[in-house]
Amino acid sequence: MFLFEVEGEVLSKLFTDPASVLHPLIVLPMIGQIMLLVTLFQKKPTKVLTYISIGGLGLLLGFICVVGLLSFNYKIILSTLPFIVVAVISIRHYIKIKKIDENE
Repeated sequence: MFLFEVEGEVLSKLFTDPASVLHPLIVLPMIGQIMLLVTLFQKKPTKVLTYISIGGLGLLLGFICVVGLLSFNYKIILSTLPFIVVAVISIRHYIKIKKIDENE
């Protein structure tokens, strides 16, 4: 399944059978996605909200990456790399901004 198909299924089950989707590996990444959408529409995104949302999504993608490493499946590993790279770049960007603000 593609990620958007899984999300559609989770959202449809959320309204029909909420108990079936109440699992930390489902709820936390979904909250992380919603929080990233909130920061997308903010004029000046808050660092804390961005860190928490990256952590929520990173939990799921980290587990997926570990599964790929354990099963030696390079396709799974490669599918998680874009998120990991963008997350590291954005965290380094926030650290760089913090250092510039401290020097001023």
